[in-house]
Amino acid sequence: MSKSGGDVHIALLGPLQVWIDGEQRPITGPIRRALLAVLAQHPGEVLSVDLLCELVWDGAPPATAESALRVHVSHLRKMLGRPDLLERIGTGYRLAITRDQVDIAGFDQHTRSGREALHSGDLQRAGHELGAAKGLWRGLPLADVRSGATAEIERILTQRSELNVDLAELQMRTQGANADTGDLSALTVERPFDERVWSLLITAQYWNGRQGDALQTYHRAVAALDEELGVQPTAALRRLQEQILRHDLALDPPAAANVDLPVFATSFVGRSAEIEALTALVGRHRIVTLTGLGGVGKTRLSVATAQAAAARFSHGVVFASFEALEDPALVPSAVAAALGTTAATVEEVADALDTREQLLVLDNCEDVAEAVADMVSRLLAACPRVRVLATSRVPLNVIGESVWVTPMLEVSGDGPGASEAVRLFLERARQAGPSTVLPDPDDPRLQEVAALLGGLPLAIELAAAQCGVLTVSDVIGQLQRNLGSAASERDRPSRHQSMEVALTGTLEHLRPAARELLSRMRIFRSPVGVEAIEAVCSGTAVPAGDVPRLLAELAHAAVVVADLSGERGRYSLLPPVRRSAPQVLSRMGHAPPELQTRHLEYLDHQVREAVTHVGGPGEASALAGLSELDADLRAGLAHAVQTDPQRGLSMAAGLSPFWMRRRMHTEGRRWLRQLLEAGDDADPAVRGAALHAAGGLAWDDGDRSAAEKLLHQAWQVRKSLGDKAGQALTLNNMAGVASDRGDHAGAYEMWSRAHGLFVESAHALGTAATELNRGIAAHKLARLDEASAHLESARTAYYDLGSTHMEAMALERLAGIEAERGQHRAAMILTRSAQAIYADVGSPEQQARLGWQRALRHRALGEETEARELVRTVAQAVVADELLDAWWVSGLIEISAALEAPERPAHAAGLLGVARRHRERSGHGADPTTVPDLPAVLTRLGEVLGPEHLTEEMAVRGVRSVAVVVAEIAGLSRQPDLPISARTAARPAPRPS
Repeated sequence: MSKSGGDVHIALLGPLQVWIDGEQRPITGPIRRALLAVLAQHPGEVLSVDLLCELVWDGAPPATAESALRVHVSHLRKMLGRPDLLERIGTGYRLAITRDQVDIAGFDQHTRSGREALHSGDLQRAGHELGAAKGLWRGLPLADVRSGATAEIERILTQRSELNVDLAELQMRTQGANADTGDLSALTVERPFDERVWSLLITAQYWNGRQGDALQTYHRAVAALDEELGVQPTAALRRLQEQILRHDLALDPPAAANVDLPVFATSFVGRSAEIEALTALVGRHRIVTLTGLGGVGKTRLSVATAQAAAARFSHGVVFASFEALEDPALVPSAVAAALGTTAATVEEVADALDTREQLLVLDNCEDVAEAVADMVSRLLAACPRVRVLATSRVPLNVIGESVWVTPMLEVSGDGPGASEAVRLFLERARQAGPSTVLPDPDDPRLQEVAALLGGLPLAIELAAAQCGVLTVSDVIGQLQRNLGSAASERDRPSRHQSMEVALTGTLEHLRPAARELLSRMRIFRSPVGVEAIEAVCSGTAVPAGDVPRLLAELAHAAVVVADLSGERGRYSLLPPVRRSAPQVLSRMGHAPPELQTRHLEYLDHQVREAVTHVGGPGEASALAGLSELDADLRAGLAHAVQTDPQRGLSMAAGLSPFWMRRRMHTEGRRWLRQLLEAGDDADPAVRGAALHAAGGLAWDDGDRSAAEKLLHQAWQVRKSLGDKAGQALTLNNMAGVASDRGDHAGAYEMWSRAHGLFVESAHALGTAATELNRGIAAHKLARLDEASAHLESARTAYYDLGSTHMEAMALERLAGIEAERGQHRAAMILTRSAQAIYADVGSPEQQARLGWQRALRHRALGEETEARELVRTVAQAVVADELLDAWWVSGLIEISAALEAPERPAHAAGLLGVARRHRERSGHGADPTTVPDLPAVLTRLGEVLGPEHLTEEMAVRGVRSVAVVVAEIAGLSRQPDLPISARTAARPAPRPS
């Protein structure tokens, strides 16, 4: 330990150490060490000579103690080198130091603060405080002091023991099932009568999957309390035993928290007091809204607060931004995307959150405030453990909302150059001009900059960006000049003026072409690449070849954000700059040009390009590119509804695969409906394609009646045009609707007609698709040879096209046919081949589905161990990737039932009841690839349980939640086997036939 300056530090948590003025002072002699230890335990207090003698000699002072004490005081003063530290006051002595100069005081403070944080759920702060307390410990307290500290040593050792318990609990709460039980086992020996220690060890063993050890530890705790103290365990400890016996889900370990927050290119400066205040508010209120002017730093502050509060939320933190959202109906979808689900309604978002203990950070709510307020109100009512931290220029006016107005950065610090505004300016100025000579922090010119900009963070950053080419004095001169012109607009708030003053100073320094490009770039809502900016924004005043150089100038001036983290750079305007730029540019003689038509043309081109890759190997990349243009596509479609419905219909038809893959049916159907109404006189070919897209979305959305109507209209339009390929595409979807209705023969006939049209049109992808679909229909009609022929043809065609994704689908179907024929080894080979393809290009659902099918194959081959392991793995994937709505989940529960049936018949019957009920409620009918011998399994269960009681068990146990059942199959939660009814249990075993 090293101390510097003129301070004093005395360390008692280990051998006695004294540091004075940065140097360690050796204290020799047992009496002098004991004397200093006693005085240090009472810093600043006057201790009488009698009391000192009593304490230094441990209650047995010699007759010469008083005179000896005076001698030792004199020697101790010399050893300290600071006679003024040991004062004679009346008839006693005082060590002239404060409590915080003794390590015991710091230890006490850190342990107390850490325990408070642990109890309040602030695990991050608890870890910091408890770790700091542990870090002060150097060994046995006062190890080289043989007297004068007996009582204090006992107190400190007790507190250290309690600290170890706190640290063990912290480890459990942060590591869950991965927590080590070794320290807790040792603590039960050290603290055998501490129920908290026993409870923690029992819980940790249970979380580790050691239920037997947990119950045995409970009985050890009871014995220790009874034999030594003659007391019974408290109700809390008895309740813990009961929870373990019934596998109470509430006792399961917390899931690992996921903190999904944006990462910024620049550091976060200051605001420590605000973060502390907001973290406390988030702990007290379920909805906290940061309000304030654009550019005041609401987003950065909310993210910093969420990071500080993250440890309190066992399911972590997610961030959803509405910055580019213009349609209030899309608010739930934006939150769902942040949560990693495809929910489209508030109810579905609430179902996804359910009982999660999670913090939602909702950013830039102002433009869709009403929709956000409605959603937040409903989520808080439905999800009791969810909290919301929102940013908005206006309050949401939600019941229970705590509104916190985000202040400007402090302009005047406690000392010279200490203000947050000055610190931010200097940091950003160094980034803008690394070689620029900047003034010292206490230079009054910096204070003047901060004052001129009113402490508005974004305005400060814009001004600092000019330091790459201007001196601080030049920046001040520009600000003063521009403030005079902006101040003439008396109807504008001063804070808006601060932003516009800073932006004016920045834009004045730019070349005219750069200002023009900035003006035109406001057309983009999403970050875009250079090619997009060149396509839409270039022209006479902005030559295309100059765009990269002009972008660099704008990025250096901090008015454009350059994201260079990916393979290609992406550029966007900061929202406050976007809002302020029109006023500033208009004063400088610039007005944004009419770019909406070029913008729409660019978006149309992007959609057309993406459509060419649908169904091929480049589909995922193409659709990801459209996803990045979400906000622009919405703006373009809205413009098309008003001005160019035909182009809008073409775009919407091309976007239908994008909407379908992202489960955005509601939005896609709404755009198509608006455009079809607006474009009733559009080109018939374009209308036909849009009707086809609308029908396909309705079909995939489960709206069969709307799908049939729209697809029939599309087919009529395309037939009237003689468009064979178009007719075939629509017939393909019409056949799919018929198949869903159960009309497999009619579906096969329509797919055959579509196949012929595709062949005539030389449409290779359509030809392959209809071969695949005819194979599926023939399979459902039990025409296995015919089905195999179609599927083999489709497999070959997809291989030739390079569409490995669809080749895997054909392989998957062929495997099902081989399984029905009893060729289980051949079925296994085909299933594994498909799974190998999906491992490279498949979705999580497809990969999990093939795992389930492999489990079916293993069971059919008698490889039950492998089947059980795969079922467990697939169930874990269903939970992790939220696949409960997949059609095959019932089949997963059924194979689990089949595997459990021989050993746990009642449990298996309950699983079959859950699967049957799930099929009925979800609308997913039986499928040939589900458990083939399910009737035989039911028959055997009926023989064991009896037909009546089989029905009873399936009904009673079948009401359980599918989510809970799948979690049990995954091994993520435990549930005891419910008792078979008394009559069932009393039945004799069936006689062997």
